[in-house]
Amino acid sequence: MLLLGNAKCNMIMNEHSSLPTSSYSHMHPSFELFYVWKGEVQIKTDDRIYNIGEKQAALIEPSCYHQTFTLPDTEKFNVHFSLFRTRHIENKDVYRELSMAFSGVGIYHIKDASDIGDKIAFLRDIRTRECFCREERLKAELTKLILSLYDIMLPRINQDDKVNFRSECGLNYRYEIDSILARNYAKDIDLNFISKELYLSPKRVSVLIKTLYGKNFREVRTEMRIQVAKQLLKESELTVSQVAIKVGYSSQRGFLMAFERMTGYTPSEYRNLVN
Repeated sequence: MLLLGNAKCNMIMNEHSSLPTSSYSHMHPSFELFYVWKGEVQIKTDDRIYNIGEKQAALIEPSCYHQTFTLPDTEKFNVHFSLFRTRHIENKDVYRELSMAFSGVGIYHIKDASDIGDKIAFLRDIRTRECFCREERLKAELTKLILSLYDIMLPRINQDDKVNFRSECGLNYRYEIDSILARNYAKDIDLNFISKELYLSPKRVSVLIKTLYGKNFREVRTEMRIQVAKQLLKESELTVSQVAIKVGYSSQRGFLMAFERMTGYTPSEYRNLVN
């Protein structure tokens, strides 16, 4: 875990190589950074395919549904990271600045990723050998990686967006709420749970959700549950009852009603339609 001002950052690293692989359509409750040492990774969304070539990178936003295809003889390095606000606010609101830079990217293809590659090379070296103050060195290099990403991502935001982001009405909590829901959509959470995560009152959170999504909290949570259920019905062999439980419904009847209300189909009809 890293502490950057009033931002807390949890990170997970994973290295892959050699064998071609593919994934089901999925999303993460965290940001995902791909860096390709050699070969190619294809990332597919509903409407676009990104080809991430050698010494290139891609940043994938939380809650962005995608499939990945790792081509033969490819080596890649993955870093998952999540940002969390801490209660303490220093002179510089680091959490807000990082969120502004990283939010709203969907999938961002970084074609000139040489600086990121240098940082990841240090990370890979530290992880594969025993050395003095290993954990501290890892944290130092991860901090440099996050700040390098910030420098790359910030120029895409124009000045008007920066002003709106800093304004009271335009303060962007969308990433935080998406991330909380992505981690907890299958649990019986309420506004009080989210308010504690955001250090805001339940009333303020309710207003934020209505402003950002145009829906209330229960509608937003249901939408995420049904989105996950659609992917499971399309890409897994789980029964309708098992899907209902997996996305957080204790009653199959409640799941059936919610699914049909949002899609116009029963789960079985939807599965037959897409398969």
